[in-house]
Amino acid sequence: MATARKIELSTSDSGVYSAGVREDAARAASEVLQENLEKHHIYFNDSGFHNHIVHHILTMFALGASPDEIKAAFERNKSYQRPALPANDSVVQSLYDQARFKECLGKRNNYPNFLEYFQREIETKGVENVVNQYIFAGDDLAEDMLVRLFGGLIHPLIHLGFGIEFNQPAIVAEALAQAATHEDWTGPMFLLPAEKAAGGIGKPGKKTLLQILEEIRNNEKLANSAHWDDENRMRDGVLVRAPDEMIKHAAEFTISEDQIEEKLVEIVDTVGNDVTEYQASRTWEDIFAYANAHPRDDGHIGKLVRAVANGERVCRPYEAKANDLGLTITGDMWLKIGNMGESKLKPVPCNLS
Repeated sequence: MATARKIELSTSDSGVYSAGVREDAARAASEVLQENLEKHHIYFNDSGFHNHIVHHILTMFALGASPDEIKAAFERNKSYQRPALPANDSVVQSLYDQARFKECLGKRNNYPNFLEYFQREIETKGVENVVNQYIFAGDDLAEDMLVRLFGGLIHPLIHLGFGIEFNQPAIVAEALAQAATHEDWTGPMFLLPAEKAAGGIGKPGKKTLLQILEEIRNNEKLANSAHWDDENRMRDGVLVRAPDEMIKHAAEFTISEDQIEEKLVEIVDTVGNDVTEYQASRTWEDIFAYANAHPRDDGHIGKLVRAVANGERVCRPYEAKANDLGLTITGDMWLKIGNMGESKLKPVPCNLS
């Protein structure tokens, strides 16, 4: 049984999209992820680059990888990981004081302490209660943690999604600890002002995401606000040179309760580029096999093609309403994008329109 300290996958823990998961692969994935949990840090260098092993291995497992493929991928990507550091029990105990908890936020050296803290919290309260308390409660601490989920190119949010999707409390604990050690500038600089400009949450959206993106592209000040030499092109570029414009456009994408399902489809569809003339020569099974066996991938190819295949599954029932919803990826375009992803490190001639 999976716990806050033990990774244990089964074929029933295959996530929202899977393709031929194997029981022997579940055992192999559990073993390497347990080793990763116990022996590796969540950041593999002093600059805060993220350990992607969890995302990589879970994606491979879901896409039907063999135990040998899973072990090979782990061996390849563990070589540059930093060793895990022990928690300081006195610091862990101090985190139960909310003021002290807040003082420790945003400091990467506190990751082992936050991991131990959230493991204990999950052991006591369960995943659902802990996630609700620390992310969705609406109080100051939860709002702070919610904002930090979007730090580090949303890696904490990705990690949390994998933990919940594959029913692994230990990975949820990692995600919350990772969020607690990320920066919070996305809140005061962008997310909270955009929410305020939108008039709060829950208002019906009047524009499609695609319409808003086109307006952003046509706004010269905003379109040119990120510069190549910006350390962070959102924080140091867009939100410095065109903050009002960015917040105005972001505030236009609102979702009421009865729009959630269709807006989710719209978001998934908009993430794809309109592809018509690219020739799809490989099946999804071929693409998944390529991703699982790739000798240099750290998980990004697999995550991409799985997301695209899931996008096809999610969006297909809504194609009859494509014009109303602003959907542009229909028919076999998903498979074409999947073929392009499969070809990411193996260039082939193509003709895009």
